[in-house]
Amino acid sequence: AVVLRAVIERLLGPAVLDAGGAPLVAAFMSFQDLVEDATAKAAVLPRPVALALALWPCQARRKGMSALLIGAFEAAGYGSAAPSAGLGPWLQSFARDGMGAPAAAELTIGLLFAAHKNPAIGAAQAVLLALEHGGAELDAARADARALHAMPDAPTLRACAALRRAALEALRVSAHPLGAVRKVMAPGGFVVRGACGSWAVRRGETIALTHVAVHRDAALWGRAPDEYAPRRPEWSDGGRDVASDEYRFTTFSQGVHRCPGASLALVIVQSAAAHLLGGDFEAALPGPPPPLCFERATLAQRRGAASVVLAPRGAMRGAQSYAG
Repeated sequence: AVVLRAVIERLLGPAVLDAGGAPLVAAFMSFQDLVEDATAKAAVLPRPVALALALWPCQARRKGMSALLIGAFEAAGYGSAAPSAGLGPWLQSFARDGMGAPAAAELTIGLLFAAHKNPAIGAAQAVLLALEHGGAELDAARADARALHAMPDAPTLRACAALRRAALEALRVSAHPLGAVRKVMAPGGFVVRGACGSWAVRRGETIALTHVAVHRDAALWGRAPDEYAPRRPEWSDGGRDVASDEYRFTTFSQGVHRCPGASLALVIVQSAAAHLLGGDFEAALPGPPPPLCFERATLAQRRGAASVVLAPRGAMRGAQSYAG
């Protein structure tokens, strides 16, 4: 919810957040959960069943979400002769293109859907994994976080190498189990060939892809690819070459469907993690967190609640994590 509020305030504008308030945030979080559930069901059910059971109810909820956004946009002055100064860059761009509020709301749903939840999960995992493993890398990430807290600007963030390593490695080990769902559009279908065999797929069929399997491939990532290791050589230069390789680091998908907001997502992950590692209050673990859980159509979450202790910065020095 914190990340969603930040995205709405910064990209749609404070006037939209003021107009929509807590009900807008709560409604969108509920809608996102419904879409994730419908996506997972529709990927495996016969199409007639998927339509009735999952997709049509989700479509109806989307129309309600669109109406809620239109109301917030209009209350914020979007589309008026004298628009509010509180409109953010997304709505300013839509307005320059002459886009009406209904079209802007439809586009915003897709943008918001990608902009907050997985980055929030990624930030949480970056914090948990860093605290869980402790050591010099945690110390370095905390130092980066303190520097970013003191000077929260782009040059400082670019210099936060340990924070970036922690974010990229967390996104690698927690990548989506159900990362992409693609419908076959080729008129005659095609044949998928791989190391385990070949499969003929027909037009209209659905292919579900996993991202995390690629990240657990020793041929691509070396020994112990399933382990969290932010000091992997792939991240030594900030990981820019590897992170842009959509067929090796697949967290942001591939091809024409590759996430256009990958850079923004990394900024959100690092910034949110920095607040918990080196802000006014710092996080520590009272004990081992639950293991990763790959049962949702998002970045991996945890099998249960992860307990975290927050204390004023420096109060837990020498007890930074249960392992440290």
